[in-house]
Amino acid sequence: MTTASISLAILGKQEFEAIKMIEEAGFKARIVARDGKGFIITMDFRPGDRINISIIGGVVAEANPG
Repeated sequence: MTTASISLAILGKQEFEAIKMIEEAGFKARIVARDGKGFIITMDFRPGDRINISIIGGVVAEANPG
């Protein structure tokens, strides 16, 4: 699987389930926002090994490679 395909697969999943899926696929998860509040993050772009996720109400609302 690629980071792009995992990003699509985790949309709408519970946070713990999404992180488990990401890690089992060999990638890293980075939560970039929770319930509308963005976190301070580095701007390095790592599409091959990391997925940035935004969580709303415990559910993945947005996911992108990087």
